[in-house]
Amino acid sequence: MAHGDVIHFGTFETRLIKETINTGIVKSMTKIGHNILSNELPTGIRELQEMLSHRSVSSVYQPIVETISDKVFAYEVLGRGNHPSLSVNPGPLFRIAESFGRAVELSELFREHGVATAASFPFTHRYFLNIHPQEMSDSSRLLKSMELLRNSYPKLPLVLEVHEQAVSDISTMKKFNNELKRMGIELAYDDFGSGQSRLMELIEAPATYLKFDIALVGKIESGPDSRREMVALLVEMAHKMGIKTLAEGLDSKGDAEACKKLGFDYIQGYYYGYPEPKIGV
Repeated sequence: MAHGDVIHFGTFETRLIKETINTGIVKSMTKIGHNILSNELPTGIRELQEMLSHRSVSSVYQPIVETISDKVFAYEVLGRGNHPSLSVNPGPLFRIAESFGRAVELSELFREHGVATAASFPFTHRYFLNIHPQEMSDSSRLLKSMELLRNSYPKLPLVLEVHEQAVSDISTMKKFNNELKRMGIELAYDDFGSGQSRLMELIEAPATYLKFDIALVGKIESGPDSRREMVALLVEMAHKMGIKTLAEGLDSKGDAEACKKLGFDYIQGYYYGYPEPKIGV
């Protein structure tokens, strides 16, 4: 048996985990399920560990454009896997990583690779970086990882995206934002409107950018007037607090034009460009 193998004992599911500690190699059996056997138990742990060890990832970049000029303002950095036995898409990779406690490590690797590659481009834009939700539970580690990036690439404009629902404590978020500012890194609240939007965080710990989720802005051209009116009010509120607004997930000219009329500062989506490994001017 090898690291990552799933073993069944009756209705119990276990996974063989091999861990390295100071005294050498330790093999342990870790139980991750105790109900009726599931067909959805993640496989591919051994392959994912190989991917992490060899840093076998790549990066793609999706443009964010200014609504006034339609010129590229920034790029969102997105990670992809490069293991021949695994999906390239981050969703399945994170599901495997979460099953054995390596999601944060994978997220850090995606950011590191994305920034290093961006730094090699012959021109400079802002780069929006993602985090895994688990990273906010250890904000000191997250800040340390961002400081390492900043020290390695002191002149590269960076923006860190944090899901606004991941903010559990306003006081902690204030301190977190202040530390980012000290590093010269901007903050964006991501996926605003995807669930229960938390306006207090915007007021007490405002970010530089507010990214409106597709749940609010998708198909907005053909949506009800009430939704457009609500979005317009939220955009106006953000602007009064000095926050720049971004509509994400747009894939049609009609929706892009509607968001321009609503006052958005920036737009992101397939209408303006798919994620690509190389970026234009």
